[in-house]
Amino acid sequence: MISNTVPRPVTADIPHPLRALAQRLWGCRLCKSVTFSVFVLILAIESVILVPSAYKFRNDAVLMLERQTMLAMQPVVLAEETLAKPRELEQLLSKIQRDSSILAASIRNAKGVTLAQVGDADFSDFAIDDVVSGRRDKLGRFALGGSCYDLAWSATVGGERLVFLTRLDSSQINTLLTAFILRIAGLV
Repeated sequence: MISNTVPRPVTADIPHPLRALAQRLWGCRLCKSVTFSVFVLILAIESVILVPSAYKFRNDAVLMLERQTMLAMQPVVLAEETLAKPRELEQLLSKIQRDSSILAASIRNAKGVTLAQVGDADFSDFAIDDVVSGRRDKLGRFALGGSCYDLAWSATVGGERLVFLTRLDSSQINTLLTAFILRIAGLV
């Protein structure tokens, strides 16, 4: 009579040197202590490295947002003839606002007079005196709990110094930063 069962190889009789070594190491208190200490040190070193890396990542993301905004606002800087026409200037700002991450924008002259404004951001508490006077090229700050970034910079248009104020959607920066931290933590 032929059996329908497939014979299994007998592995219990064959010594496994790796299994024996693992069992001896598992019982070694010194080995556990060294392994745990090395693991904790690796985590500590990675944490120390992660903080400046995350800070640099966030600053680079903010700089990229600033550059994109300044580039988006170039048509206003180049359109000298629209500065005398507030209605056309506001239409140009509205078009730029639709096509970018700009939530609100305001253009002021050196005396603080608003030439054009779109959006509903209040820039009254934004200390832009250094930008108006020319001591600083640009000034930025996070607003509304980090979901917005206010940027002020100046440019000379048609011989007149103008200050551009923009409120930008910076919520993607926090999302990108969280993804960056989780990616690094996942590698550890």
